[in-house]
Amino acid sequence: MSSHHFVREGQEPALFILNATDFAHAEGLLEWAPLVLVAEQALDDVLLWGIKVDVVLASAMDTEQLASRLMDQVPVKILSSGQNYADTALRYLSTIRHHAVSILADGLEDELRATVESMPYQLQVNVITADSKWSFIHSGTFKKWYQAQSRIGFSHPALADQLKGLKPVPSGFEVTDDQWISVHSTGSFWVQEFL
Repeated sequence: MSSHHFVREGQEPALFILNATDFAHAEGLLEWAPLVLVAEQALDDVLLWGIKVDVVLASAMDTEQLASRLMDQVPVKILSSGQNYADTALRYLSTIRHHAVSILADGLEDELRATVESMPYQLQVNVITADSKWSFIHSGTFKKWYQAQSRIGFSHPALADQLKGLKPVPSGFEVTDDQWISVHSTGSFWVQEFL
């Protein structure tokens, strides 16, 4: 990091590893040493990555046994969670007033989608899967520059009807020319960027 770039603690997006996908998906997100949260179901794989874990969300495991497994991660916080790890993680982040989180997950499953959409605190959430990055847009307004041939999708396909320069392709749309894509909606929605 060069001397003229400063990132204050809590300013970079947190990383929540719900499912231990490929380490390559996490590697770029770890560049600025974010707060790292890991769901119990992904913990064994994440520990093999050799990264520092800050918070573990555990449901059934004995806390003492878990703490002994995490001795080389100290200090580490263990949060008791039900089966909805995402709900616990997002509520914790809102409690500490974190502004953004990237979630590594196998997919944007219905439970994860519903959890993010129901959060009263407007945390900026990106869900990263093997082939996509999903961004939840609270404000109803999205604007981003895309290069030609980028592929995108929307949780409500009708949102694309208001846009020029998009060509329908299987499971989404292709940007036909280098351009700004702007979407305005009366409610929140998801934007999918194919990786």
